[in-house]
Amino acid sequence: MYNKKNVFYNLAKNIRKLREEKNLTQLDVCINTNISRTMYQIYEKNPADIKLSTLLKIANYFNVSIQDLLEN
Repeated sequence: MYNKKNVFYNLAKNIRKLREEKNLTQLDVCINTNISRTMYQIYEKNPADIKLSTLLKIANYFNVSIQDLLEN
């Protein structure tokens, strides 16, 4: 069973890790996913209010599954 706090922590950590591995800035991701920079910054810190549609945009951009973003 997932612990909600851990899922959000994993999501924030994984989004940032994927971005950094590809040597991208937050702005690069925002431009290519049509997510505001302010919201993206929040998602890398505390994505508790992330919408499923936004999560899907990020997963598609990095070519990973939503499950990959949520797991440790």
